[in-house]
Amino acid sequence: MLPGVSSLHCQRYPFTLLQPRFDLFQVPGHRRWQRNAIIGIAACGMLLMIITGGFDLSVGAVGAMSSVVAAALIVQVSMPFGIVAALLLGVAVGLANGFFIANIGINPFVTTLATQVLVTGFLFVGTSAQPVYGVPESFTVLWLEA
Repeated sequence: MLPGVSSLHCQRYPFTLLQPRFDLFQVPGHRRWQRNAIIGIAACGMLLMIITGGFDLSVGAVGAMSSVVAAALIVQVSMPFGIVAALLLGVAVGLANGFFIANIGINPFVTTLATQVLVTGFLFVGTSAQPVYGVPESFTVLWLEA
């Protein structure tokens, strides 16, 4: 048996006995993969960046910004527009990071840290630190329950 698998089971069983809700293996397989798909996609991007010698602290903030922009535009305009705008905004922030790192020569740590702080600040100011309400159920079902 693989060492990682037996290590996983050694951790899983004691926690499951202490807290039955911890047992993620009761969740059907496709749901488990679906719930972790976004994290997996971000991890693959981070892996490629780290392998090539890069560094990005702004991934979480840019992901949060894209989510908030998508939700706000879906509520106010339409679902396709919100999704496309959020993707384009994420690409624009990534291109800006790349420009400052590659063309201007600013350290990737400093650039992405500044991007993280700026994006988080814009999110707090733009939403007044309040969640976006009114997202249609069709969107949440599309991404959370499919």
